[in-house]
Amino acid sequence: MKLLIPLILLVILSCQPHIPNSPIKKIGFEGKSILYDTLSLQYWANGVQKIDSLQLSFEIAVKGNYRITINGSQFDFALHAGDTAIAFGWDQFVLGSEIVCTAYEQRVPSDYTELRIPVSYSESISVGDPLLSFCWHLEPSEISFVEKYQIDTASHVHVASVWKTNRGAGVKVAILDNGIQPLHEDIADNVIATWDVSENSPTIVSDGGYHGTAVAGMAGAVSGNGIGISGIAPEASLILVKFDVNYASDADIIRAFTFAKDQGAQVINCSWGTYAVSEAVEGVIQEMYDAGIVVVFAAGNGGLDMDHSSKYDESELSTVIGVGGLNEKNDYWPRADFGSNLDIIAPAGGNPGVTVLAGMGMGGEEELSKNYKFWGGCSFASPLIAGVAALILAENPHITPAQVRTILISTADKVGGEYANYNAEGFDSKRLYGKVHAEKAVALARTY
Repeated sequence: MKLLIPLILLVILSCQPHIPNSPIKKIGFEGKSILYDTLSLQYWANGVQKIDSLQLSFEIAVKGNYRITINGSQFDFALHAGDTAIAFGWDQFVLGSEIVCTAYEQRVPSDYTELRIPVSYSESISVGDPLLSFCWHLEPSEISFVEKYQIDTASHVHVASVWKTNRGAGVKVAILDNGIQPLHEDIADNVIATWDVSENSPTIVSDGGYHGTAVAGMAGAVSGNGIGISGIAPEASLILVKFDVNYASDADIIRAFTFAKDQGAQVINCSWGTYAVSEAVEGVIQEMYDAGIVVVFAAGNGGLDMDHSSKYDESELSTVIGVGGLNEKNDYWPRADFGSNLDIIAPAGGNPGVTVLAGMGMGGEEELSKNYKFWGGCSFASPLIAGVAALILAENPHITPAQVRTILISTADKVGGEYANYNAEGFDSKRLYGKVHAEKAVALARTY
């Protein structure tokens, strides 16, 4: 009898109508967060809107495990109480349709909150990068450009799909170089720290060059700002460190690395080399490696077989990722140095070169547009690898430099076709372990 009374009460209570009291108090959305035509593919002409990313904000009353459904696709998150924002990668919606978002704590699915977002012209804007369609290293889409230069449309690094959910946000990438213009229109918003080594000052003094500016843009040019191009990790934060890479002393190089480390750099790109690594420089690079910082070095542009050369370059150190070059034909770039101590290749140049940032006001026959040009060299392959490393760390911040290298190598594309000569370990002396594949690399990083 003692057990029967509570049981009867439980049955009565269970029959009572359920009054929703959702712990999701609010779902917010800003129409301008929907982007279309990011790759300049003219989706509007086909009546289809490309969704680059959909960002929703939630006001959570109770910490718990939540299920969010967007037009039938389900996403599960463990959310804390308070305000939070989540970005969702998306492909496309037909104009005139709507996005239906529901969210609920998984234990009480009946207590849900719903938001309906119409997809219309008034709530969407085009903020694509106008020169991105010329970036064959990312994914070219300007047909006449591709045909003019006979670009192999497989020569890009497969990053577009990664950008739907990961653009390197939260990762700090340091660029150690000369010719840096921190106020360039396409990188300024991502720059968080600068240092001029020779001047011992946070204010970088212009040396009239633009090499470092171009390198920085390859890694982290701002995307979706309606100008120029996009870096491969366009939401990464940039730390710009200027010094004379041609005549720097060991002390200058050490100061440059030390500043980057002190600023919290997780990736350091060096699009230079000495062909004569000193013990002191090798030591500071070892310090970076031991501290969990990924260091990337460009190979030279002399077409040297480094295995049969008296030179020994920073790009050959076991503590760095050494980067060779790929051309627009999706094969190794003949001007790139090569050898068994290098690791991976990435788009570097050819005809045309890769599309890069140039010094503000720079002109010349290779100019593509004001402040942009075509330029070739392993200098620009290296920041592509640094940018992919940033995407990997954004996906999984616990990965070590050694694991980043393993991921890049194990997911690389074996390019070169019948002309390639990969050994049992998957290595070709000119094509190294192959061409970087950003999508595969980031996907593998999730499993570590």
